[in-house]
Amino acid sequence: MRLIKIKIHNLASLKGEHEIDFSEIQKVSSLFAITGETGAGKSTILNAIGLSLYGDLYRPQVTQTDVITLGEKEGSVQLIFGLKNSFYLADWRARVRKQNGEALKQPQIVRYLYK
Repeated sequence: MRLIKIKIHNLASLKGEHEIDFSEIQKVSSLFAITGETGAGKSTILNAIGLSLYGDLYRPQVTQTDVITLGEKEGSVQLIFGLKNSFYLADWRARVRKQNGEALKQPQIVRYLYK
């Protein structure tokens, strides 16, 4: 599997829209590292990949809705990846608050995989 691009919206410390184009990075080298200061979002990037592909997090004590940026209504991840000459879009979305800002009793989580 080869990561192509990821779009992250309101996950943990990554408030707002963020995009990483792995295909651009891989033009320079097929090997790369995710580095940064504490709180910069390194673990959030890894969580985003896990959520989009598997609907799960690597830390069992954290729920999917715990990763939504504090105070935000929703968060999402779209991951484009390649596998055996085909491309896929893994899409994960969670809504934890109503339009008025009130917390939902039952968060809405959806995950799709498109070829």
